[in-house]
Amino acid sequence: MTEKQIVWYILLTEVKIDSDTQSVTSLSVAPLAVLPEFQRKGIGGDVDSVSPSEGSTFGLRLSSRIGAYKEYYPRFGYRKAIDLGIEFPFEVSHEYCMVAELIPGATENVKGMVCYPTDFK
Repeated sequence: MTEKQIVWYILLTEVKIDSDTQSVTSLSVAPLAVLPEFQRKGIGGDVDSVSPSEGSTFGLRLSSRIGAYKEYYPRFGYRKAIDLGIEFPFEVSHEYCMVAELIPGATENVKGMVCYPTDFK
């Protein structure tokens, strides 16, 4: 019998991007973690490239994240949120706050604050 072990996990949360004129339902990706002995084997990249796409299955158009690896996430389509007019409610440098389109063109006309559920805070 083979022993099973959880080597990674990810939390996907439904959030809103709110402005004075609209509220857009989005997906927040965080945290994503891989056990140290399993890192650098492509697991995180595989999870990161598949998990946000699950959001589009449920009609979500955008994925947001705060990521410590600002050079890593752009390979999965993430861009600085502030460049798109999207802000986060946390005191974190803008370079770590990112947004990706789950559906092409999804960031057009979307601006505002990422609002997390009250249970998230």
